[in-house]
Amino acid sequence: MGLSTSEKVELTTYQLKDVAQTLYVQWRENRPLRGGSVTLQVFNKAFLDRFFPRENREAKVVEFINLRQGGMGVLVYSLKFTQLSKYSPFLVSDPRDKMNRFVMGVSNDLQEECHSAMLHDNMTISHLMVHAQQVEDARAKRKSRDAKRE
Repeated sequence: MGLSTSEKVELTTYQLKDVAQTLYVQWRENRPLRGGSVTLQVFNKAFLDRFFPRENREAKVVEFINLRQGGMGVLVYSLKFTQLSKYSPFLVSDPRDKMNRFVMGVSNDLQEECHSAMLHDNMTISHLMVHAQQVEDARAKRKSRDAKRE
């Protein structure tokens, strides 16, 4: 869009509503004159510190680190993985690291399939998630067929 940093901040403030708008106005009025220019990063930090304290953000990082598929299906696990990964960008900044972290959390019986799929050069996290879902679905169908035969 070709906006300067200060124009981006101004545009963002017009999009804020209710409590967020009030917080911005109060925050801006209480800033010291020598506080420097207001950038989107500066305001985002102030906003997060107010509404999503550091302790809560750190708890989300721990939740992400400890995330395991357990009794969840791959689809639910994938969604939770995606949601929580935004709190730990430093752990998933590299695509391979992100895929490895995903595979670490899937059930043991899917890990080998996922590791094999990761050998393909064109593999992405999205493709890996779909692959894991397809393997899980195929195994469930096979199990269902086998149960009907008995």
